[in-house]
Amino acid sequence: SQVLTEVAIPGSNKISRRADYVLLDQRGRPLAVIEAKRKAIEPYTAKQQALPYAQLLNAPFIFLTNGQLIYFWDYQNDDARLVNSFFSRRDLERLLERRTTRKPLATIAIPDYYTRQGETFEVRPYQKEAMRAMDHAIELGKRRFLIELPTGTGKT
Repeated sequence: SQVLTEVAIPGSNKISRRADYVLLDQRGRPLAVIEAKRKAIEPYTAKQQALPYAQLLNAPFIFLTNGQLIYFWDYQNDDARLVNSFFSRRDLERLLERRTTRKPLATIAIPDYYTRQGETFEVRPYQKEAMRAMDHAIELGKRRFLIELPTGTGKT
């Protein structure tokens, strides 16, 4: 109920125009196309082959794999990136839901206070500055961060 194999691409009767695998959402609609290559082939090279399949099937995500490497591609928002494993149906549906409910981080206020282990703390000015910098980096598409502050200054 979650995966179809050798899915014919609409508008084509060629055998080569088949998606290797298509992951379905709970309603049976295409959620992701998986393009599988032999181990000797770098899966990233299959991007341009998989893209029209996903677009014609109206699948928002693509996985590219050779059995050893797995790339995940949200082709409407990012470039393909290496991941450790395939995402579950629930994970993919959550990503799709986040697209519709996403707000720019700059519009979300940073609170003046936070609670941790039952205690209330004031957010310090340099903590707010660090949070704004992280928000800005995320909006620019950055995925990795390093925050460096002395011990006890409230990085957590």
